[in-house]
Amino acid sequence: MDLAGSGSGSVEITVVAPPSPESLYPIHVNYVGDSPEDLRRAMESAAATWGRILAPTEAAPFVFDRDVLTYLGGADHPPQVFKAGDVLAPGLHLYVYVGDSPTGASAWAGVRVEGTDGTSDVPMAPVGAVGWNPEFLLDRADWYPSMQRTALHEIGHVLGISSGNSGWREWVEVPDSTQPWNIYFTDPEVIAMFDRMGGTNFPETTPKIPLRNRSHWDWCTGIPDIMATNRPGSTVTELTMASLAEGYVYDLATVPGLKLDSEVWNYSAWGCRDGQYDPPDAGGTAAQALDSPWASFEGDVIEIPGNR
Repeated sequence: MDLAGSGSGSVEITVVAPPSPESLYPIHVNYVGDSPEDLRRAMESAAATWGRILAPTEAAPFVFDRDVLTYLGGADHPPQVFKAGDVLAPGLHLYVYVGDSPTGASAWAGVRVEGTDGTSDVPMAPVGAVGWNPEFLLDRADWYPSMQRTALHEIGHVLGISSGNSGWREWVEVPDSTQPWNIYFTDPEVIAMFDRMGGTNFPETTPKIPLRNRSHWDWCTGIPDIMATNRPGSTVTELTMASLAEGYVYDLATVPGLKLDSEVWNYSAWGCRDGQYDPPDAGGTAAQALDSPWASFEGDVIEIPGNR
């Protein structure tokens, strides 16, 4: 069906009303093509969680200033055209589809329409998309928690963790070009949050805050966060909340108050040394893989189990 105000095009889109009350930040979940019921349940649960976290955030309509062509359902679906003058309801419009992954990732996400593509009283990007690899969507009830965590993670990317014009990239630094796998997030306000979570005792040999793939918190920091990798936690911590795109405000009542796990900082079994990943073959392919492109439609690092 056509989404009112979404422009012309032949993309088959199922519109689902946000499952949260009006007091929550509105995240409109739409499905491009067919999606399994468990996937819909996972996406809507994750959207409701983010809606609770972002409840204090101001939302406003978005008016397109020009025609914008974008792929809301990946390369397997026709592009969608938003026409100049089209109006989107306040909040984030999230499009979900199932398609082939170019990287073997279980899911991937990105911003599809930037705030600069139109006019609004708020600066946030109004449209994003999440793609899912069908191999990850197994017909097993016990996979639902993993799907829900992955959905939380991917929405985090759309909300500004490494995606779009969120400002994330300006704080990413690689201080030594001969060690491109050592990547750090240097926003002083986020570092202050990192310290409040237990980072004041972080190893002095390692700058703050180590990243993996430029787009995720390095799990070796001991951050129990949904945006960490390769062993992410299941919670959106203050660190991620403080790192979202401009305009997003979070509800302090939803902050879990979790701390860094210092026991992980030198857990050699998982390749951790001084709070960051220490690739055993740093001069070869592992280093190149760690220096991968920004998180976007091209991939994410939550991988299909057994496909590492």
